[in-house]
Amino acid sequence: MVERMFKVAFWCVQEQPEARPPIGMVVKMLEGEMDIAPPVNPFHHLMAPRSFGDYAVDDDNDKWRGHGHGARRHLFGVS
Repeated sequence: MVERMFKVAFWCVQEQPEARPPIGMVVKMLEGEMDIAPPVNPFHHLMAPRSFGDYAVDDDNDKWRGHGHGARRHLFGVS
């Protein structure tokens, strides 16, 4: 029961409102009338960017950020 409650809670705190279940679905999930898919990590925006050598991935907008001379030009075609 506790695991079910946590799964539903994680679905309810998704950053994007359209990713949150409607209240009727929440009630059905809590009562066990509906299966609960594994929730997406609702706290991904709080995690540090992943780093790959001289580059990093910004998880908030899935864009690469360079950390070195010429990285911006190389990754984004910007001078």
